[in-house]
Amino acid sequence: MKTKHTSVLYSLPIIPFLLITTLLASSLAGSRVWLIVLFWAVSLFCIFILFKKSLHLPRPKKEYSGLTKIDMELPVDYGVDFYTCESMAKYEFMAREVEVLIPFFSKKGERLMCVINANLYDKESNSYSKIAFMRELEKTKRRTTVKVFLYLIIPLLTIISLILSVFVFEAFLLKFTSHFFVNFVCPFLAVLMISIHFFLWNRFIGIQETKLDRFLLKYFSEKEVISYLTQNEDFKGRNENEKHKAFNDHYLQKRINSLLTPVRR
Repeated sequence: MKTKHTSVLYSLPIIPFLLITTLLASSLAGSRVWLIVLFWAVSLFCIFILFKKSLHLPRPKKEYSGLTKIDMELPVDYGVDFYTCESMAKYEFMAREVEVLIPFFSKKGERLMCVINANLYDKESNSYSKIAFMRELEKTKRRTTVKVFLYLIIPLLTIISLILSVFVFEAFLLKFTSHFFVNFVCPFLAVLMISIHFFLWNRFIGIQETKLDRFLLKYFSEKEVISYLTQNEDFKGRNENEKHKAFNDHYLQKRINSLLTPVRR
């Protein structure tokens, strides 16, 4: 499975937007050098964290202890090795299921590792494990997590930059508009843009989830996929309060309904 540039995509597209935001924030600081230094320190620290995170996705290999290689045949050959991992089961509240290890640097021909929570693997059926592995591998192949992350961060940084631009170029804007526009209309538009962004981002996540769920139907029965979705929700939501559980149950039902709805052509 090709994952080239996946790690880079997590950080590289964000850096220009982050630098522009920092530059605008620094302009507002005026002569307060300590504030300018603080803005740039925070910005550079964020870039460092992004780069460090992208070196080992989702986390360094050394953090995966208690690995046991297993035989797993999937309907699609992704060219990876499968393992159970005891450390993934250490903290139940984290609800770690399946993860694909994507190093920034890899040797030519080196196979990726796909690991599953050891307790989950022992507890659930072989069908559940196959679906869990295949869904995560297809998710990685399509770079769904990268898309969702960038879809959230880049528009958000763009909106923040626009908000800061209003303050930086306030005198210029007042030549063509009024105080009412700058002090009332602009803040209203900012709140509206942020609200629309989060709505569209949430919708985007739902679309990506549905695509992955429908993909599974090519190789597994409806009964198997629905059973997986239900058991997976139980696994991830076992430590949630009743309010969150009710919301997630509603979201689960929406996913099942989307799965069963015929695709319009």
